[in-house]
Amino acid sequence: MARRQERSGRPTVTADRTGLRLEWLEPRVVPSAYYVAPLGNDSAAGSAAAPWKTLQKAANTVGPGDIVHVAAGTYVGMNRYGKPGGSAAAPIQFLADAGVVINHVPNSGLPNDSLAGINIEASGGYYVIQGFTVQSDAACNGPASGSPGPTTRRCSTIQSIMPISGYL
Repeated sequence: MARRQERSGRPTVTADRTGLRLEWLEPRVVPSAYYVAPLGNDSAAGSAAAPWKTLQKAANTVGPGDIVHVAAGTYVGMNRYGKPGGSAAAPIQFLADAGVVINHVPNSGLPNDSLAGINIEASGGYYVIQGFTVQSDAACNGPASGSPGPTTRRCSTIQSIMPISGYL
């Protein structure tokens, strides 16, 4: 029969017959990998086999350490305005395959939707944004000065009619 004991201020469980002892650990967050594809569905699980359709669904879901893989295609942008960002040890990553184009600003209902195709303004920083081509009315807008900026790799803005501000 198992019994609950306190040792050194940490709860433990000991099995009388086997000598098995389990201790509580501090809470941990396990990062997730999500997927977005043009033929996906925002009601799906966001897995490789059942990807989401929109970048906004991913933007609304991710947390520190999460990675979003975006399949080639054309998308409406995303807005994370005011949402918590990642951390230095666990940035939020949006990784685009070759051929990912954002051609319109999002319609998320969050502040500053019309300012950028990728908006991570006022969202705490620590992002990796990689491989996106942003064109047309979808400029980029990053964190305010003094916030940890995102790392951008192989991203470009084409024919933007809006100025690029922030770090993207």
